[in-house]
Amino acid sequence: RRVHGKLARVSERAQALYEEQARAGISKFADELSEYERFLSAVKSALADRARSHSAWAHACAELEKREAAAAKAAGTPKADKATAAVGEAQVLVSTTKTAFETISERTRGELTRFEGEKILDLQDALARLVDSFAHCEAELANAWQDLMPDVQRLGVEADS
Repeated sequence: RRVHGKLARVSERAQALYEEQARAGISKFADELSEYERFLSAVKSALADRARSHSAWAHACAELEKREAAAAKAAGTPKADKATAAVGEAQVLVSTTKTAFETISERTRGELTRFEGEKILDLQDALARLVDSFAHCEAELANAWQDLMPDVQRLGVEADS
């Protein structure tokens, strides 16, 4: 009977430890993972914005080349002034889209640097705490089972007598 009571206490302790682990350790790690995921989504969005901005800049550069070619053909004709004005508009658009691309690129680089500096370390820290929690829990359970072992062995000796 004494062994059964100890076994019940070890079982209850195991359940309590696992519940504590689930409540504290795993929940905190899940929160860290959720934050990590949100940050990755933001980075993904920033990279998509950067790609769109680069595309707009490339399109503006291509348009400028077309308008410059048209202005060269129109040189000395009545359409020359209009073609030159179109080149000026295209140059402004190239400048604007280039500035937007550079701004977005710089902001994206900053976010990635922050990600490398903070979020990766935070996630590593959270994972280390979780693993430490698991190791501590398992060590405590191993001790509880080891404390029960002499009583279990005595049962075997008593049964043989």
